[in-house]
Amino acid sequence: MSLQIPMQNLRVDVGVPFPYNTHMEILLEPSKKIILLADLIDSRKRKQEELVFYNRELKRLEEKMHFLRLEINLTNCIIQMIEQEKVKEVRHHYD
Repeated sequence: MSLQIPMQNLRVDVGVPFPYNTHMEILLEPSKKIILLADLIDSRKRKQEELVFYNRELKRLEEKMHFLRLEINLTNCIIQMIEQEKVKEVRHHYD
C-alpha cells in the first residue's frame, strides 16, 4: 500500500507572525518535480532578516528587563527602609 499525495502547488507555512510572513511555495510539476532555487534563496534571506529583527527585539527587551529589575530592587530597598524606621519609632514610644 502506498500513499499518493498530489504535489502540485504545495505550500509550506511556518506560521511566523508579522512583520515577516515566511512561507515558501514549492512548485512541483508532475513530470519534472522541480523545487525553485530562487524561492529557497528568498526564504533563507527572509529568515535571516527575521533573525536579525528578533535579535534586536531581544536586546531591547533584555535592556528593559534590566531596568525594571533595578527599579524593583530600589522599591524593595525603600520599602525595607520605611519598615525598619517604623519599627524604630514603635520601639521609641515603648521605651
